[in-house]
Amino acid sequence: MAVSLLVARDVVKAPARHFSGVLETGATGSRIRGTQDHADSPPDDTGPDTDPGTEAALEDLAPLLDPLLDEYDVPAIGAARIEGGELTAYGAVGVRAFGTEAAVTRDDLWHLGSDTKAMTATLYATFVEDGTFTWDTTLADAFPGIAVHADLQDVTLKALLAHEGGVWTNPPGTVWTEALALDGVEAQRAYIAEATLTTAPTFMLGSLSDARR
Repeated sequence: MAVSLLVARDVVKAPARHFSGVLETGATGSRIRGTQDHADSPPDDTGPDTDPGTEAALEDLAPLLDPLLDEYDVPAIGAARIEGGELTAYGAVGVRAFGTEAAVTRDDLWHLGSDTKAMTATLYATFVEDGTFTWDTTLADAFPGIAVHADLQDVTLKALLAHEGGVWTNPPGTVWTEALALDGVEAQRAYIAEATLTTAPTFMLGSLSDARR
C-alpha cells in the first residue's frame, strides 16, 4: 500500500497564488500533475476521467485530513491511497490559500515540489541495506561507465543526497532540451546524469546547494 500526502504550505507566503489541477486515474495507474494558478480562480473542471460509479466507490479521506489542518497550521492537505496499484481512496480539505474562501477539491492539481528527493534517498538506502553500495561509495565507483569530472570523482553518494556534492542545482536548459529529445525516460535520465557528472562543480564541495537552502 502506498499513501501520497500533499501539503499546501508554500501558499501561506504567497496568498495570491495556489496550486490547482487534476488527480488522474486510469488503467496504467494514478498520478497527480500540477500547475500554479491564481487563488481566486475557480476549480479546474477537467477532473479525473473516471467512471462516476468507480469514483463514488473510492473512500473519502477528508475526515482523516480535517484535524491535521489546525494541528500543522496549513491551508490545505490532499492525500491518496494506492493498494496493489489501484487507487482506493483520496481526499482534499482546506482552502487554496490562507485568507481566501476558495476551497480545494479532490480534482485540484497539487504541486509535488521536492517529494522525489526523499524518494531517491529512500531508494538508495535500500541499496545500502542490501550491500550493493555504502553511504561512502564515490561517484567514480558508482558510475564506472561515466567519465566523472576529476573534481567530483571522490564525492560520496551521501554528500550528493545531502546537496553537498557540488553539482549544479538544475541542469542548463540546453541539457533538458537535448535529454527530452531522446526516446524513453531511462535514456533521458542517463543523459542528464552523464551531463551532470562530467561537468565541473558549480559550488564549493561540502557546502549546501541552492536546492537545500
